[in-house]
Amino acid sequence: MAMPKGFHKTGTAGQNSGGIFSADGGFPRIQVDFTSSPTQSALAAWTQLEPAVRGSSSHYKLLGIKKADYKGYPTVADWRFEREQDGRRMTVLDRGFRVDSEHGYSIMVTCPSSEWDGSACTTLRATAFDTFKPST
Repeated sequence: MAMPKGFHKTGTAGQNSGGIFSADGGFPRIQVDFTSSPTQSALAAWTQLEPAVRGSSSHYKLLGIKKADYKGYPTVADWRFEREQDGRRMTVLDRGFRVDSEHGYSIMVTCPSSEWDGSACTTLRATAFDTFKPST
């Protein structure tokens, strides 16, 4: 996946979780997660996970969970929400998708809400989604 100049791996989301990529450990950032046992429905997976994220996030606001089309993958869903993070309002788009029975991914893009529609965050999302290639 192509990243903006200066982006590098700045963390791990948690045990057995994916990498976090940013310029300086802050925002905007991209998180890429992988599972070797993806569900049949990305929409169902996000719908089931949403209450836990709502409960663990400060000032969470669901903006929507919906099916999406992405590179012809059999199941794709986009989950958008806002939350407070590091004392700032953030907007998150988490695209989950199943490549095949042993490869599922999510690409989570997080930007300050005030910058979500700006050129840097719009380009970050478009570039991440356009250039991602699964390692299968």
